[in-house]
Amino acid sequence: MEKKLTENDQKALLLYKSNYKMYLKTLEEVSLRGDADNIERVEALCVECLQKMESIDPDFAKQCYENAHKNNDDMSYEAFKDSNADIFSQLSSMEGDDNTQTQSQNTNFADEVIATDEGTSVFDGIDPNNVNFDDLTENWGKPESVKVEIPQEEVQAEPKTVTNTEDSSVSYDIIPLPSKGECYRNKKDRIKVGYLTASDENLITSPNLYESGELINVLLKRKVLDSDVNTQDLVSGDVDAILLFLRATAYGNEFPIETTIPGTTKIIKTVADLSQLKYKPFSLTGDENGHFSFNLPVTKAEIKFKFLTKREEKLLEKLNKKENSGIASIELKEAVEKVKKVIKSDTTLSSADKGVIIDASSKLEKWSDALSKKNGVAMFTKSVTNAMEMQIVSVNGNKDRGFIHEFVMNMPARDSLAFRRYLYDNQCGVDFEVEVQKPESLGGGSFKCFLEWDDYVFWTVN
Repeated sequence: MEKKLTENDQKALLLYKSNYKMYLKTLEEVSLRGDADNIERVEALCVECLQKMESIDPDFAKQCYENAHKNNDDMSYEAFKDSNADIFSQLSSMEGDDNTQTQSQNTNFADEVIATDEGTSVFDGIDPNNVNFDDLTENWGKPESVKVEIPQEEVQAEPKTVTNTEDSSVSYDIIPLPSKGECYRNKKDRIKVGYLTASDENLITSPNLYESGELINVLLKRKVLDSDVNTQDLVSGDVDAILLFLRATAYGNEFPIETTIPGTTKIIKTVADLSQLKYKPFSLTGDENGHFSFNLPVTKAEIKFKFLTKREEKLLEKLNKKENSGIASIELKEAVEKVKKVIKSDTTLSSADKGVIIDASSKLEKWSDALSKKNGVAMFTKSVTNAMEMQIVSVNGNKDRGFIHEFVMNMPARDSLAFRRYLYDNQCGVDFEVEVQKPESLGGGSFKCFLEWDDYVFWTVN
């Protein structure tokens, strides 16, 4: 007998849907590792999660499965259920008669919830002027001018090993952090990092992980061995140092790059020496929360700020990109209007040519409307204020995010410039400026350039 979904039913469906997506992501990770036992366990969790959704609303379960697998050549939901019939029937019998299949008679709850998966991001539905950055941000700091190589007192004749939960020895070393631990509550200034192994190369060579932007997150979770370190909380400069250690120890100090010779348009392929890289000088002292103080020159306000994590930097990049899409929508519309005006008064084009241009203009107009509908319309990006809102944690002791937003938006330009210069001059991390040799055929000598250090630092060895 059909019955209307209760509020608790709807909450349960959302919870199971969230768990199912998490299990699928975990399944992808364990599959990359080739861990057969864990693959079987996670697959069973996926089936159980779908069965629980099915016991509440069969349509919801079906749409959740099909939405998650729509870009793959996976079996249909009916075939999936048939292939796992034993588990479904076993779980159904455990549920009892109280969990009979239910479905809303008055609402399309499944349609409404599942539809939100398509084309969404963490920013959809979020007002950029009212983001709760407390839920999105963490710490920050800066390092001294030392070689990236591990300090001599930390180097031993044999690599150290640690035994993990699977009782296998893992070789690791202890590396100093550019932030000197000042960005964190525990002030941890060096951490254990495992060396890359052949199994890690399954991740490094996975295009899907690069496309999803999850490669660095997965790699850090595998290679940072300290149990008291949450890799999501590591500031960006410290993450760069860890990646540099992993890249150099696994594949050597030679790093292939393409760069333009200064004063020319000539692009050369050459090799940078990673052993040249040093940590930036860092002398700031963080408080008990890993935050830092700065007094603004005009308003005389004391602000507390933090250095951003990699996760927060990606969030900021997405937010700015969202606003850029709004600007693109406006620019496209203006371009289409100009084309229409020219077409009306033009006497040189044939009717056929005009038809082609008008058709192309219509497609540009639809593209503009799609951008506007998805991202909203923005007259300009707020890249400066977006960054400061994420970095500033209090103003004269006031931590209210609404107050900080208003303060940042009305901050005198001189205060804004002074703060941003202070951040730039005191940023923790690796100095990626390197000296490269110019070919003799182009005059010889050397010049300096900056390495592009991003998620693809391991891709160059494939």
